[in-house]
Amino acid sequence: MSNPAASLILQNTTVVDVREATLRSGVDVVIEGGQITGVESTGAALPEGAQVVDGSGSFVVPGYVDSHAHPIGQEVDTLGLELMGAFGITGFRQMSGVTSALPHRQQLADSLPADGPALLALPGDVLLPPNSATLEAAVATVTAQKEAGADFIKVVSVSPQVFLGVLDAAAKLNIPVAGHLPNGIDVREVSRRGMRCIEHLGPGSESPPPPPTMRRASWPMRRSAHAPCRRRRRTRPTRSARWRRCSNKSSSTP
Repeated sequence: MSNPAASLILQNTTVVDVREATLRSGVDVVIEGGQITGVESTGAALPEGAQVVDGSGSFVVPGYVDSHAHPIGQEVDTLGLELMGAFGITGFRQMSGVTSALPHRQQLADSLPADGPALLALPGDVLLPPNSATLEAAVATVTAQKEAGADFIKVVSVSPQVFLGVLDAAAKLNIPVAGHLPNGIDVREVSRRGMRCIEHLGPGSESPPPPPTMRRASWPMRRSAHAPCRRRRRTRPTRSARWRRCSNKSSSTP
């Protein structure tokens, strides 16, 4: 819509009701001023001068939420946010933040592109050894972020003892915790202590290397994808080679 204040009608479409898990077909979705103001059966009276879009065969779904995104860094990824909006993402949770920026959250939200998703949740500094080397330091960091207005605590790399202590402190402050699950901690234990969601397994760069079969997948291709695949012949050992192999076995000591 070039004019967001104008009325737009998505006519004869199907609405996906995610609350009731039902489909409502043959309806008109009325959008005025950029907001959905009505969902009416097709054929009902429409606002005068409204732009009508034929929605036959299409589905209307609620906006998607990207619950793990990093578009805000030293600079705002404007192009990335606009691309998210083009694919139907209307809100996102920023997974890294700066505690000193929390008081200016509204100014940050207002600076985001209008065609992109809205900022729904923002943490403070992620918990790492520099600010959470001990349980006392970690609790102080959690408390400061809560007071500064953080929506949740993001944990990346702390010891198991500190991690469990952070969960207990956050529960007392009624602030959710998300992030990396340290090695050696039972996921059931952190769930009982109130961890809201696990973003990654392991502390990131300190995680053990992947198994060889996974590492091979990242190797550069040595052959063009369009080159013909040549099958190698399997050569059978010669009679003399087999004889030498048997001789070596028979001469070896038990």
